[in-house]
Amino acid sequence: MNSIIFIIVVYLNLLIGLYVLFPRKEKRKFTVLYLGMFVVNLFVPKYTLFFLIALYLFQGYFLYRIVVNPYLTVLLLNFLMNVIGLAFFVAYDIPRYFGLYDLGMNSIIELILVTALYWWMRMLDKKYHLFDYFRGYTKKMKRITILSTILFFVLYSFHESIGFYSFDYLLTSAITLLFNLSYTLLFILFIIYQKKINALAPYLKDKKETEEYYAKLDEFRHDYLNYISALEYSLKNKEQEESVRLLHHLKEYSLEMINDARHNPLKRIAEPAIRGLFYDFMERADQQEIAYDIQVLNPILQVNIDYIDMLRLLSIALNNSLEHYSVKKSTVPIAIVLNQTEEAFSFKISNPADMTGTSLADILKRGTSAKKEGGLGLYNFAKLAERYTNVNYEIRYIKKLEVFELELVIAEKKKNES
Repeated sequence: MNSIIFIIVVYLNLLIGLYVLFPRKEKRKFTVLYLGMFVVNLFVPKYTLFFLIALYLFQGYFLYRIVVNPYLTVLLLNFLMNVIGLAFFVAYDIPRYFGLYDLGMNSIIELILVTALYWWMRMLDKKYHLFDYFRGYTKKMKRITILSTILFFVLYSFHESIGFYSFDYLLTSAITLLFNLSYTLLFILFIIYQKKINALAPYLKDKKETEEYYAKLDEFRHDYLNYISALEYSLKNKEQEESVRLLHHLKEYSLEMINDARHNPLKRIAEPAIRGLFYDFMERADQQEIAYDIQVLNPILQVNIDYIDMLRLLSIALNNSLEHYSVKKSTVPIAIVLNQTEEAFSFKISNPADMTGTSLADILKRGTSAKKEGGLGLYNFAKLAERYTNVNYEIRYIKKLEVFELELVIAEKKKNES
């Protein structure tokens, strides 16, 4: 009887998590699979361990279909298993040690607790975008993930070898849970640190470019005065030919400074971090010998979405244009137009691209990228934009011209995250 109730509780934990945390159509298929496994497991309870291993693997496959990263899948899977472990620890392990154990009542408490934890996580994710921190996972973290997973299973195996009613069992339960929780928290803190560094980088880039710009202006001012003095001297001495030459040279030099495309458009953007993104984009484009044309039609002031989200949206779009630039049309520049009116902010970027064999739907999937190791492509762009009711985006591919276009419009009225 005890094993039957345990089986029921385990499958209910899995199904509750599936429906509370993952609003995806695919979960219906997995629900049918889990219910089928549940029915079979009820008839052969002595093989429950093998069913649990299979459940772990199938749940991992479900998560992999969402994140398309094996290491991130393992990290998320262990994190969600830790939530179930915490509910078991509070509802079963502690009461059992103190002699307050009633299987039926404790099972009800466990199901209520795990449901509450899942809903709490969903509310936190809705408010603080908790699972976005996991999207910051990089390949550099895979060794830490593998090591922590091995240590977790070693701790868990040792824990399971201890008798249920002993203090050692209670202690190893707590240690295993704390280890997994600590690793997850450290991971999130590391991602937050990385994001802060990434957010700071555009400021530093803008600061450097601005310093170089004003240094160039100082140099121009000094040279300009020298040219004027030389021109004045030649005019006083009636050196007409020399005066015309100096005047022509002064005109060309002045126009070069006035029409400096690296600074003029961007000075109409108020936020230094956003300017820094574009400076970084131009530097990388120059390194790759990719032409670009940037137009800022009106001054860009505050935009009506979260500041970090704004940086991420622009950064993804700019990176995408460089990653998927078609070298077959190297003379065609990446064209960028920014504008802001009383009604909305708009950003449009177009670049030559070869999308043979690729659909627009494909490039919005996680893992679609020109990088050898894959990448996020425009997946995160779409996820970020869809949070806001005042944000619209459109992607299109003009097959005749072989040009990919992305347009982002952020309405100035009403900000509401879904």
